Amino acid sequence: MISSFPAYCRHLLLVVAVVLFAGVLFARAEEHGDSIISFDGPPPKIANPSSKIKYDLDLAQEKYLIHVPANYTGAEPFGLILYLDPGDGLDKVPPDWALVLRRQKLLLAAPQKCGNDQNVDRRLGLAVLGTMKMQERYKIDSKRIYAAGFSGGARMANRLGFLASDLFRGTIQACGADFYQPVPKVAVQPADAPAQLELSDLRHEAYGVANADVSPEQIAVAKQRERFVFITGEKDFRYADIQDIYNGGFAKNGFQANLMLIPGMQHQPFDGGVLAKAIDFIQSSSAASSKPSAPDWLAKDQKQWPQVLLSNEIHLKDNTSIAGASGFLMRLADGTVVACTAKHVAPEEIKLPDLDASIKSWVMYPRETPLKKVVLGKLAMDTAPTEPLDWLVMSVPAQKGPFPAEQLLARESPLVPGETIYVFGVPYDEHSAQNVYKGTVLQRRDNAEFEFQIDGTVATRGFSGAPIMDANGQLAAVFTGHITDQNVPGKMLLVGVDTAWVLDSIKVPKPPPVVKQPAAPEKPPIQQTAAPNAPPKPPTDSKEAQADAALRAVQPYIDSQLLDKAREKLNLIIQTYPGTPAAEKAQKMLADLEEK
Repeated sequence: MISSFPAYCRHLLLVVAVVLFAGVLFARAEEHGDSIISFDGPPPKIANPSSKIKYDLDLAQEKYLIHVPANYTGAEPFGLILYLDPGDGLDKVPPDWALVLRRQKLLLAAPQKCGNDQNVDRRLGLAVLGTMKMQERYKIDSKRIYAAGFSGGARMANRLGFLASDLFRGTIQACGADFYQPVPKVAVQPADAPAQLELSDLRHEAYGVANADVSPEQIAVAKQRERFVFITGEKDFRYADIQDIYNGGFAKNGFQANLMLIPGMQHQPFDGGVLAKAIDFIQSSSAASSKPSAPDWLAKDQKQWPQVLLSNEIHLKDNTSIAGASGFLMRLADGTVVACTAKHVAPEEIKLPDLDASIKSWVMYPRETPLKKVVLGKLAMDTAPTEPLDWLVMSVPAQKGPFPAEQLLARESPLVPGETIYVFGVPYDEHSAQNVYKGTVLQRRDNAEFEFQIDGTVATRGFSGAPIMDANGQLAAVFTGHITDQNVPGKMLLVGVDTAWVLDSIKVPKPPPVVKQPAAPEKPPIQQTAAPNAPPKPPTDSKEAQADAALRAVQPYIDSQLLDKAREKLNLIIQTYPGTPAAEKAQKMLADLEEK
């Protein structure tokens, strides 16, 4: 026993144990993100071997890209995606995939030298053995293991859905598909376009029947256990093939399958938003994919939708004020409400992240209703990870009374091309509290941004920071205010940034602990007498108090030289509160502005 060792030996063993344990933790931390590894140790035992899969591979000589999300600790099981590439192998995980993997709690492994130039049995063997080794190395949820791939890699994932359905519970296939028997040629037309045939030397009459040797038992198990997702678009040269395989094969024969047609998609891998939707379909019967219900008001006419859009009013410590642009309230999954706008709305005088150094106050309110405002608190996001993102998130202290606008629930996955969205905004010179513009997501850019279009042409001055809602009523993105260079008659092409990109950077500051002060001794009330002939002080909810508050809200527009807006507000005060001292002051201020 250790207790019988000399004291110095016990101390030495303790030090060694601590060092080893720290080394394990350090190694685990090092594995977060992407890394290229080889698997060591004995080969895994295969319970149900297939003659179509090569198992005698030396994994110590093979390489795998693995991606471990930053939120993986080993305390809870994560799912796994085994990805198969048609080339030499995936060398890194795209940032938008990493975003989805983190939110869906999924690891990813991708074998190298597993492309179309390799034998099929080797490719399948690398997939199966790598998956089993990942189960040894990490805490994996066996019910959430999926095979995915692009083009020829998608066809390998398809085979795994039949030949290894005891291991994989779903497939995600981009621009590639197979079935176990020929399907009717409906979308595929006779080969009368040689230029189209030249796009791939694999295109021939036998395309799509490479699974012809699966057994009836394997087909029955795949129908019961497997979910197949097919992804393509009208610019993919396999577009017609995949439609026929899905409609005349999987759907016709009762498989659990889904065909995702992505507008504008070419023969290319899927993006993060498409990945999220594919995972949602595969997991649609599990608690992991449960989604909050859409708000009741979403089914009503848009004119009956609640107020969502807010405007900014910033008072700086140098006694200047700024008003305008757009903002909104967002509700996080834990119920916390934060205020958001585009980062470029903040002037250069505001030094992030220390708002207190330059700002006296920052409020948001519905246009035309400046008294219904929400006071903003401290910065509620890490600026470093989100530096390229046009997002600004601030905390909202406890409110007295209801919020002045609806708080939309944050969406956790990127938008997908073809999705319907709604933009809340008002042109700067228009007298309205809120307009809603229906739009469509067009395409994603290489960074976190996406392009979308709305019908008609709108003067988008003042739209910076406008909220973008998806068709389920969730806060999907912020509008950057940028307009693309493309010119489409009758439409506007705009740019937004997904909510999903900023969620992990939101850090809402905790309120300071409440310190109870000892109760002061009671004192008799002091009797005060009003000064002779002094007018009674109006209650804070009186018409005079409201008029005074509205008049004070005009000064920031004058200070910012937004004189048209100031005139508009002054006229509104004169019309709304006639006969009050504030209305008389507003009349005088209006006359002074007209002289300018």
